[in-house]
Amino acid sequence: MSNPGELPQAPDRLHGMDALRSLLMLLGVVIHAADPYALGSRWLVRDPNGTVFFDRLVDAIHSFRMPAFFLISGFFSMLLLQRWSTARFLQDRARRIGVPLLATLLSFNLLQVGWLAAQAAPGSQWHWATWAQAWRSGHWLGHLWFLVYLLVYCAAAALLAPALQRLSPTPRWLPRRRAWLLMLLGTLALLVPRAIAFVQPDWGRLTLAGVIDPLELLYYLPFFAGGAWLQSDAGLLVEFSAFSLLDAALALATAAGIHWLGEDPQGLIAKLALAAASALWVWWLVRAVLAVGLRWLARPWTGWRQLADASYSIYLFHHLIVVVLATWLAPVQAPLALKFGLVLTTALLLPWLLHQRLVLRYDTLRLLFNGRPAQKKGHLPEASRQAT
Repeated sequence: MSNPGELPQAPDRLHGMDALRSLLMLLGVVIHAADPYALGSRWLVRDPNGTVFFDRLVDAIHSFRMPAFFLISGFFSMLLLQRWSTARFLQDRARRIGVPLLATLLSFNLLQVGWLAAQAAPGSQWHWATWAQAWRSGHWLGHLWFLVYLLVYCAAAALLAPALQRLSPTPRWLPRRRAWLLMLLGTLALLVPRAIAFVQPDWGRLTLAGVIDPLELLYYLPFFAGGAWLQSDAGLLVEFSAFSLLDAALALATAAGIHWLGEDPQGLIAKLALAAASALWVWWLVRAVLAVGLRWLARPWTGWRQLADASYSIYLFHHLIVVVLATWLAPVQAPLALKFGLVLTTALLLPWLLHQRLVLRYDTLRLLFNGRPAQKKGHLPEASRQAT
């Protein structure tokens, strides 16, 4: 994966981006394997002996995972738009994202709806009302919600790409300040959905067709847009993915400010300060993740390509496995760490075997669950050049 003429270190950096995106995808499996064992869990399955450790684990991963994922997705989307026509880009996104989304909804997620209904009331999984309710509530979509958002962002990027590509790169004034400019604008953008929810509380409960939360869609948009900006300006990418001592000090100061303000400060000014500091903290986390990922994962390695190829299938397949296995294990008297380890290991290995033994071997399954057309024998798949 390269970007000739724009990014001198493109091959290494793009290998790092690819590997990082795959790991972020797999961290979703960790979150869902931990959800049943969190003390405050309201997940689909809940172990009666939950502990706060898993709450902290889930919260920690949540704090950076999807923002970083959408930023990297925006980066690669702009890369493809610079290489391809709008029509080809949209066709590719529909195949790579839309087809696996529908295939998983109509197979694994369908089975999951039936399983959960049967646990609540045996025999109810065969009632049409069960499926209709799951569709209306958005429960059918489950862990695939972000693919819907990604399709929306890609469509918007395709429409705006001609205008965006005519924009000149970020001015090179004040070295090492352009990354801060991106973070400032991104922080202000994250405050918009919070402001809307504050002015119109009912909008916070609004969903479109049960699958899109408009305020959540608006919240993740700055990260996708930020990734597109990074792709359009090689110098900005270098600055953003470097983490100096000053950056670390400012990040720690932001964390200290959040701690000092507390979870529920009194007064409008204090609440605004907490909202701004929390939004800025997310950007610091994304920068840190990108810096670490591009430094330690940039070296080309066949294993990263294989991981990138398999991570999509693993994420699509794992959710049903976690739900079923966590349900079976809930009444078992065993250490939570053992249960969690068993669920996580199974949710990673079984989908990986399905990917290796079925998805890669049969062209129809490759198209349905990876969005890729048939590969010629001996051709090494482009693990994530066109990944989600």
